[in-house]
Amino acid sequence: MRPGLFVLSLLSTGLVLTTLPRRAEAAPEARPSERDNLAELRPFLEKYCVECHGDKKTKGGVNLAKALTEEDIWKHQADWRDALENIRTEEMPPDDFKNQPAKADRAKAVAWLNGSFQRLEQLRDPGRVTIRRLTRREYNNTIRDLFGLDLKPAENFPADGGGGAGFDNNADTLFIPDLLLEEYLKAAHSVMDAVLADPAAKARFLKAEPSAALPEKEAARRTLAGLLPYAFRRPLAEGEMERFLAVQTRARQAGRDYPQSLKLAAVAALVSPEFLFRRERTETGSGYRALDSWEMAARLSYFLWNTLPDNELLGLARAGKLQDETVLSAQVKRMLKDPKARSMTEDFASQWLGFSQLDTAYFPNHGTFPDYYKNNLKEAFKQEASLFFDHIVRQNRPLTELISCNYSFLNDNLARHYGLPEVKGEEFRKVEFNDPRRGGVLGMGAVHVQTAYPHRTSPVLRGKFVLDVIMGTPPPPPPPNVLSLDTNNAAAKAQNQTVRERLESHRSKAECKGCHARLDPPGFALEGYDVIGRWREQDNGKPIDSNGVLPDGTKVDGPASLRAALLAKKELFVRNLAQRFLAYALGRGVEYNDEAALRQIVARTMAAGGNSENLVLEVVKSLPFRNVRRQ
Repeated sequence: MRPGLFVLSLLSTGLVLTTLPRRAEAAPEARPSERDNLAELRPFLEKYCVECHGDKKTKGGVNLAKALTEEDIWKHQADWRDALENIRTEEMPPDDFKNQPAKADRAKAVAWLNGSFQRLEQLRDPGRVTIRRLTRREYNNTIRDLFGLDLKPAENFPADGGGGAGFDNNADTLFIPDLLLEEYLKAAHSVMDAVLADPAAKARFLKAEPSAALPEKEAARRTLAGLLPYAFRRPLAEGEMERFLAVQTRARQAGRDYPQSLKLAAVAALVSPEFLFRRERTETGSGYRALDSWEMAARLSYFLWNTLPDNELLGLARAGKLQDETVLSAQVKRMLKDPKARSMTEDFASQWLGFSQLDTAYFPNHGTFPDYYKNNLKEAFKQEASLFFDHIVRQNRPLTELISCNYSFLNDNLARHYGLPEVKGEEFRKVEFNDPRRGGVLGMGAVHVQTAYPHRTSPVLRGKFVLDVIMGTPPPPPPPNVLSLDTNNAAAKAQNQTVRERLESHRSKAECKGCHARLDPPGFALEGYDVIGRWREQDNGKPIDSNGVLPDGTKVDGPASLRAALLAKKELFVRNLAQRFLAYALGRGVEYNDEAALRQIVARTMAAGGNSENLVLEVVKSLPFRNVRRQ
């Protein structure tokens, strides 16, 4: 068998995980029974709710008739929390509804829902964890830190998926197409060829050479002992070393020299599931178990660095100290200060704020916005947003500065584009300014481009960005067959209409009014920015009208007042960030059973001052990050 095919066969058969000792765990609270048919709540829903929010009619995209068990309510708790609030405040059923509930019936429904959410918040369940492969970024960083070469072999891999809270490290979307298996094998060979061709990397890899005093098998064992535990992020299982030594021995028997024989053993390691996948020991039974120190070291390092644990983390894992909260807190602080944390901040921000898609999805019209291409603004926008978020997180700034600050990271080109005071030089640096139209993510061109169409702005897209991406309160999807504003584009231009004027007739329709009452006011407040983020005073020759009224009655008339309105609900903003950080850290979507942990993360973060480090610490110390559900 050719060496390449032999190595590929190792990938298909897999390797054995080490067996680690069990730990004592607390028992989880009882989950709701599938037999729970909501007998106490169902009559109220059928009489007062499902006519408008049921199977036949789903106003606002909400169908309350689908809930058959208490767990169904928990799985769609955003809708049900809204329902609870609307029933409690007597906003629902609406005044013109034919039947209105008696106060006693209303109180009974409120009490039942309150009790249900109290039960949810007491649920102790860390949730499921799916075995997941390394993302392209994680693969590149891991190779870099294993061998000391920044090779980026994963650039040729198929793109990673995206799911959960929108991050590409979600295990449920990290599929293994056949093409990726082939690319893994190619990458492993190319990496090891590069290692053997580089004197420093070769010396780092070949820990020992055979000599009269050192038999070849022992030299090979020492070399592999310097690679395998680091590559697999854990101690080797019994007999595991022998399997890779067997690859080296067979390569020697086939005529390979000593370095080349160890290269093939290393290739076998790099296509092993133990390297390519991050998997944690499974246990059968009820409840959950605490992660062991090796598993915790890997979770920490891939959350905060997108790479394997360093020697300090491995030393603490070896000593069994990574369950200690004091040790965990010290490590989080250390790791955030390390330059490797830049990988996390860039990865998280580019996907949360969407600027990772500027290369593939958003292209302003060349004729209307030539400066975007002539001045390479796409790269400038990405750099600004990335440096800004990295500063907030790694300098332990208040999370609210993501909305409210009076600074950004600019160079001469970008400052000139924004119409700000002169900045000299191509290097990006922190710049403070007094212009209330700038500051925070809502003042960034990276946001404006992706919340506009190629030829015009969109208050709807910008309003959706504020509601969904910034505040975590996404509006329902639009009803089917809604016409675009551009359907009658020629007529609008002939009438010299602004985008707002064209939108006014659309949002006045009964089926559109409810959603647009939420979407449009924050979008109107950002209408002063054109498609590529420049400030403007006019649209289609008419003055910009940035006025709007939020659903809670708050008036906004531009970016500054919108920021103030969002900061008045800062706990909602922090919850959104907490939910996204938790999803990113866990590699899965946040689910109903995470609600208790999520609320605790938010409460403790706010109580500690609301800085970025507080949030990261609370995510790491949370139940779902430190534990795993038994199967």
